[in-house]
Amino acid sequence: MFAYIQRLLHRYSKRHSRRHLYEWLDEAVHEHCTAIPCRTLNIGSGGDIAAALHAAGVVPVSVDIDPDRKPDFVMSATDMHRFAESSFDVVFMLEVLEHIPQPDRAVSEILRVLKPGGVVIGSTPFLLGIHDAPHDYFRFTSHGLDYLFHQFERVTRKNRNGYFDSIYVLCLRPLVIGSPRQVRLAACLFPLLLLLGVVFRVMECLFPRNDATTGYFFVFRAPAE
Repeated sequence: MFAYIQRLLHRYSKRHSRRHLYEWLDEAVHEHCTAIPCRTLNIGSGGDIAAALHAAGVVPVSVDIDPDRKPDFVMSATDMHRFAESSFDVVFMLEVLEHIPQPDRAVSEILRVLKPGGVVIGSTPFLLGIHDAPHDYFRFTSHGLDYLFHQFERVTRKNRNGYFDSIYVLCLRPLVIGSPRQVRLAACLFPLLLLLGVVFRVMECLFPRNDATTGYFFVFRAPAE
């Protein structure tokens, strides 16, 4: 019973922290995976992201440094030497960039394996607690993402949610990923958490701000030549 409550609360928190993410991912797939065939690479393997890609009709080649996630290739995004230049039409990198200790090298590799005019579709958190420790290295601002992908053309970059939504997620996460005692307490307080969510949603509507978010969704296009 406890494990079920913990999973429920965790999914509730993730739904708020990843607001719009899967909707935008589906739209980007249908907009940019237009080549026949469309050769795609997913940096990261398994989990909700892989499920969302499959639901959108994408069956990518996957890479991951963790063999337990069962990628097609066990390798780092900073060294994808097994792939030739201009191998892929689209590269997906969702909720991965913050876990790469040398993100600039990963971006260079993405540029190398993308076909001219190909796109990288990605996301990364901003205001979010440390996760998957100790392999959680960076948080990028919107300006930092533009700088990191400065060799690309920005197609889109969106805040997943706003300032007050971010505060709500930061309030939720210590409860849903804490100790068994904390999660039991969160289960008891769940009606109050729902009410708190309504309060923050109203605040978000009344005082919208774009200088904070739980994360970004982005699409960058490689140079045509």
